[in-house]
Amino acid sequence: MAGTNMGICVELKYVKNLGGGKYQFRKPYPPSLQADLGQQLRETAIWRTERELLRWHEGLLGRWEKTVAARRALKAVSTGTARQQWAAALVRAESLVAGAAGLDGDGARAIVADTILARHAEDPEDGQPLGLTTEDATIVKALTKPEASAPEPTLRDAMEEYLKERVGGIEGRRGRNSAGSIERTFGYAFEALGRRADVPLSQLGNSDGLKVRDFMLQRPRNGGGG
Repeated sequence: MAGTNMGICVELKYVKNLGGGKYQFRKPYPPSLQADLGQQLRETAIWRTERELLRWHEGLLGRWEKTVAARRALKAVSTGTARQQWAAALVRAESLVAGAAGLDGDGARAIVADTILARHAEDPEDGQPLGLTTEDATIVKALTKPEASAPEPTLRDAMEEYLKERVGGIEGRRGRNSAGSIERTFGYAFEALGRRADVPLSQLGNSDGLKVRDFMLQRPRNGGGG
């Protein structure tokens, strides 16, 4: 975007100059979240100075990031690896605490955790909540023991980190194609290892590597014969 209204001359990504001092911000949400968030964050405003425009743009970028992070956290608490669920639960816990009006600190964490546990009846024998889902249990732990160590990374966690490093920031078809290629490659390892693909990386050994190698050697090439 190139703006020239009232002395403004600056290029900002996702911003379109509509003329007359009016600007429109449009940044698409990730495709996987559009069903929940809509197609994009879109807002129009009138600004007279470059400083105001820059502050508005920075604020909207921050809002987009927070919205995406919160939605991903909400989805990931009940899916993904144990490590991803824990990271997502920490984000979700902070969001719940921030929404507890008039409360802060450990007191807020305890009350929010108790509120979650109160949804479940207690076992008459040991007093533990009945039917507590993995999602709620992880969030309660994140509320009451946020300093706890995260679960060890697995091969699936490694794939997600690799995707972030190699594909993060690449949009459109190129990004989708790159991500698809990486996911297919890791998919061969997942298929070869079976349930072993979900154990911590520290527990994988030479025998696992050989299993992946043998699987790749025996796999048909380009849909042809073995």
